Amino acid sequence: MAIWNDCIRYLGSVLPEQDVHTYIDPLEATETSTTLLLFAPNQVFLQQVHNRALEHIREFLAAVADRKMDVQLHVHAPDAAPAAAAPAPARDDGRDSRGIRLIPNFTFEQFVTGPSNMIAQRKALQVAESPGGYGDNPYLIYGGVGLGKTHLLHAIGHGVPAAHPELRVVYVNSGQFVENFIAASKAGRLPEFQRLYREPDVLLIDDIQFFAGKPGSQEQLLHVYHALTGRGAQLAVTCDRHPQDIDELDQRLQTRLAGGMQCEVKPPCMETRIGILHRKAALREVALPGDVARFIAENTVGSVRDLESALARVHMQAHCSEAPITLDCAREALRDFLPLRSRRLSLERIRKLVCEHYTVTAQAIDSRRRVKQIVLPRQMAMALAHQLTPLSLASIGESFGGRDHSTVLYAKRRIARYRKEDPRVDRDWQDLQHKLLN
Repeated sequence: MAIWNDCIRYLGSVLPEQDVHTYIDPLEATETSTTLLLFAPNQVFLQQVHNRALEHIREFLAAVADRKMDVQLHVHAPDAAPAAAAPAPARDDGRDSRGIRLIPNFTFEQFVTGPSNMIAQRKALQVAESPGGYGDNPYLIYGGVGLGKTHLLHAIGHGVPAAHPELRVVYVNSGQFVENFIAASKAGRLPEFQRLYREPDVLLIDDIQFFAGKPGSQEQLLHVYHALTGRGAQLAVTCDRHPQDIDELDQRLQTRLAGGMQCEVKPPCMETRIGILHRKAALREVALPGDVARFIAENTVGSVRDLESALARVHMQAHCSEAPITLDCAREALRDFLPLRSRRLSLERIRKLVCEHYTVTAQAIDSRRRVKQIVLPRQMAMALAHQLTPLSLASIGESFGGRDHSTVLYAKRRIARYRKEDPRVDRDWQDLQHKLLN
């Protein structure tokens, strides 16, 4: 199946590594003269492949196949035994559950630290070195999508056996936990399910926000929490926001998950983004010039996944052109990608978010007042508008109280200077850009 192996490598360049590891690697492939048949372990996997990868697979087949080929998705391979209704026991190394294994590259050594994630990284390392200690139980990592939470969770999973080979580690994402619970309930095999998640020395659960609105699974998670913490075993979880901000999450769970160590990860700063790009390029064995890394970092201000996606586009552009990666190559690869993001924004959205961030009114920003508490938000809003929208300097200036283009240009330069001199202003800039683009 050379064509499927090549397709997997291509998907690795356009999808997050976690998606490839979780949803693509378990697929089984069969090829006919006109069709690539892909078999997923179950309906949940099939739906995820359909949503996340199907269009990319079709693009690949259209580009490289020497004949017209279609792709079809099915549940389980035709000669395979049906999937068990109850969760299978973990492997001897204790690092998987129903085929979910730790991503090899998601280690502490491969994690790029910066001001936005340093505390979360240090606490994760501490948890791996001394699970169940330091008052870090449970350990909660929360923050926006694609900022490294899953990486840190996997790093704990790799780090615990290195420090304590005798301890048993299980990693699972919330979707798999829920699916295993439902299957075990239907099959009358809840004791097996409960042993799987209550007996490890370290249990890692990803994306607990998906437990919202699922009372049965939440009740099981509560039992897991009490079973683990009651005997000093470590529980570590990730969430895309603080659990107390999840409306349909049981208050008992909110309280218990917030009762240990909590660390927030935020969007990476410029230098951290550049470091991440160089690290990802090295893993792909891609030569990434410094000016190209800076260009991608300056124009991709969202999550780490956005950086990976942009790097993948640039790499594919160079590969298809049979040329090295250059600044012109990067501009060409991202030409259509970057404007699409900026077109989602309006000046009103930028103004509203900046006003909320600095607790000022829109009327104050548009006024002629020049006190510092108003000038900084005004300049921040104009600089963001110039960076993130295709509007001209004149149009931006006119929308901010009838100012001219030179005022917007001055605001852009002042914010750039403030960011170099004051880390707080740089954090404001990074946080606002992340919220506007996600």
